[in-house]
Amino acid sequence: MKKLYWTIIAIITAVLLAETYALYKIPKTENISGKLTYEQIIKVEPGTVFRLSLESRPQGDTKFVILSASENNAFTAFPQKFTLSVLEKSLSRSGLYQLRAEVVKDGKTLFITRNMLPLTRKDLTEAVTIIMQAERKPKAEPKSMAKSEAKPESKPKAVAEVTVKAPEITTEASPEPVQLDTTALLAGKYWVLDSEVKNKPYLIFDMRRGSVVGSGGCNKFQGGYKIEQHSLLLNNFISTAKHCDTGMEVEKYYLTSLTKVKSWSVTDNKLYLYDENKLQLLQFNSQ
Repeated sequence: MKKLYWTIIAIITAVLLAETYALYKIPKTENISGKLTYEQIIKVEPGTVFRLSLESRPQGDTKFVILSASENNAFTAFPQKFTLSVLEKSLSRSGLYQLRAEVVKDGKTLFITRNMLPLTRKDLTEAVTIIMQAERKPKAEPKSMAKSEAKPESKPKAVAEVTVKAPEITTEASPEPVQLDTTALLAGKYWVLDSEVKNKPYLIFDMRRGSVVGSGGCNKFQGGYKIEQHSLLLNNFISTAKHCDTGMEVEKYYLTSLTKVKSWSVTDNKLYLYDENKLQLLQFNSQ
């Protein structure tokens, strides 16, 4: 009887151990939540969906890779709440992340992420706000005159023969392109990076000295710049070398992006910096 008792105990123990091991082997997931927002209220047609993906840039790498994606989520209205599951083991304390979103209707993209903000691991544990912008429609190409159908020529009516003096043709000089007042657009403003981090990086243009000063959120820096209308180069940076407990990944991304800037624009008190391929690197708000 004792032998049977211990046999049953052994079987139960083995089953429990097997189940515990199986549960341990199941990959753990983490939910990232937040909302998609837009600057105004819009009418949403039935069948509108949104797509979402989480991308990661490992430390020292320059490209983002997709960690998790979710498609065909029902879109109701802005602000639109979302939840995205991602494997916990794919998230690390170091490295940068970004969330990419699209609002789609019948395969046509209506809204996209306005600015791909660099996020840290800590940012993903809190509610994330993704600001959207309307997808720009490509301009319609003008119809070629060569392809237009030729209209049949009508026979001229008989008219009395008159002598008409040809009008004098005057040529006007073509208007010169509008010159940007770079001083008025950039100088005397405190440009703060559009970011979710607590200590926000910033940039200040000293037009009188021809230099820029700023902060990456932890370390302060200064450098030179060369600007010619829409082109902009930032160089000769020197900075302090402190180490802060938070924000170092964002600072590294920010300072590296500044060295890649080739052009700029200012719209509605917002400064946009672009790389050589006209891709947006950074966005600042004027304060």
